[in-house]
Amino acid sequence: MDRFKDLIVDKHNAFRNKFAKGELKFEPAARMATMQWDDELAKLAELNVKRCKMKHDKCRKTKRFSMAGQNLSKMWSPGSVTAKEAVKGGINSWLKEYKNAEQSNLDKLRFKGRAIGHFTVMVNDLNTHVGCALLIQPNRRGSESYFACNYAQTNVMGTPLYIKGPPASKCIKGANENYPALCDVTEPINPRKLHKQQKKSG
Repeated sequence: MDRFKDLIVDKHNAFRNKFAKGELKFEPAARMATMQWDDELAKLAELNVKRCKMKHDKCRKTKRFSMAGQNLSKMWSPGSVTAKEAVKGGINSWLKEYKNAEQSNLDKLRFKGRAIGHFTVMVNDLNTHVGCALLIQPNRRGSESYFACNYAQTNVMGTPLYIKGPPASKCIKGANENYPALCDVTEPINPRKLHKQQKKSG
């Protein structure tokens, strides 16, 4: 996955930046972490895809990330699937779930109705790191791919997904130069420190 590390991290951060700006249909985020690659999360994701089953595993926690999250994707093609197609296709399928979510789903994380869980992991403001793996193999009808990404933080029901406020307004170390709505990569964010329910103003 070495040649796709930048692609994966950039696609995550570009979407998080757009989300944090409030350019989608949600309120902006005040302290959204910039995501970075983590080799240990990637190694555990590799163990998942090697099973050739699109099924979440329980062996993705690390000493550093004890509440690790996971997104999975499977693609099939009558021809051949390229690695780039599988990576971009998987990530794009997760991002599109934002259309199914409402602000209330994010203020106090809850799932009801259509799938949003892949999207919510990707925009959790505590998610500082990601590591992914890909497996492509032929089958009788063409080829299939298994793509898995492990994250620093998972979906925790009943907790706020992010802190609302003007973009990067609560970043202690300032904003990221490349993604101005995200915090700098040096921001001291602890993925295990969950947010408490925010009080309503007014």
